[in-house]
Amino acid sequence: DHYGNVQNIKVYPTFNSNHILVMVIDQTTFNGDYFQEKMQFVTFNRLRHQVMTNDEIINYNESSEILNLVNENIDKLKEEGHDLHHAIHLPGEIYVRRNGIFFIFPAGTIASLNDGMQEIFVYYKQLKPYLTKDFRHIVEHNNGFWHYNPISFN
Repeated sequence: DHYGNVQNIKVYPTFNSNHILVMVIDQTTFNGDYFQEKMQFVTFNRLRHQVMTNDEIINYNESSEILNLVNENIDKLKEEGHDLHHAIHLPGEIYVRRNGIFFIFPAGTIASLNDGMQEIFVYYKQLKPYLTKDFRHIVEHNNGFWHYNPISFN
């Protein structure tokens, strides 16, 4: 018996501070043969009371330089034994944390499909020249950090 398009959707906070709240929309789909997880991240600017787009966080006009930083961090993970290959473009999903940004690559883009989605972390110190002026201000003045663990239905 095969079940197609069975979905499980969870929405939960993953990071909170005085200036930023990051929510996760975690969607798991079962197509009858395997589970595929897709996550979307919503960054909320608590000072302006609005959702931030990725363009309001990172200056994508400098995408080749940012991609180089991501690939440098992929190289470090490869040296540690992770089976990854270089990204050819920046992913559509990112999420911010206290000290940097995770770039979220869908399954099969920088690792095998079976390895699922991959998160590559880049420190703000490395990204500083490529952050927007407004987001750089948030990073420099942010405090009151709180991290949440993923929700599990197991």
